Amino acid sequence: DEKRGRIFALVNLAVVGFTALSMLLVGPVTEVVGVAAVFAGVAAVGGAFGLLAFSFTALRRA
Repeated sequence: DEKRGRIFALVNLAVVGFTALSMLLVGPVTEVVGVAAVFAGVAAVGGAFGLLAFSFTALRRA
């Protein structure tokens, strides 16, 4: 319980950092393949991670 603030700070840093990184990567990719393809790719990756997370029973119980 005493480390909750530090853990939340790391999670927040990761979220903000990956948001900035994804913006840097998606911009040029969108110019090449188009917006629809980027949305489809992001949906596929998100769905795959969702299914992967759902397959771990320990995560479902948490």
